[in-house]
This record gives sequence, structure tokens and C-alpha cells, in this order.
Amino acid sequence: MRVTLEGHLGKARFMSPFPASEPVLQHFEFPLADFVASNPAIDPARLAHVRFVFDRTATGVVVDNVGFRVATP
Repeated sequence: MRVTLEGHLGKARFMSPFPASEPVLQHFEFPLADFVASNPAIDPARLAHVRFVFDRTATGVVVDNVGFRVATP
């Protein structure tokens, strides 16, 4: 299973001094309302911890710059 997307950098690999591909940065957004809809026992006001588990590949995944945004009504 591939866990990252790769973008090709050159038009013809044999003509380019650059690497054939590189990881593509990705942005994901998960509204808390989606989690509440799935499990009404979740109370976003009492949220104290968030844990990410990446256990579907043997090599693992590197995650950087995780952020949280509070939406204002």
C-alpha cells in the first residue's frame, strides 16, 4: 500500500538531473461534527487529547505540522 502521493518533476526522466519524483504535501481537514455524527457520545467541548495511529504499513508514515483550527460561528 502506498501512503504518499508522488509528483513527477521532469518531462523525460532520462533528460532530467532532478529526482524522478518527490512526495506531494497533502492537507486534510476533519470537522468535529463528522465525528459527533458518527458517535453522539463524543463531546467536542471536553476534548483533551487527539491521537493519530498509523499502523497499516510496516514502514510507517512521517507526519509533520499537525494543527487544529477553531471555527467561529
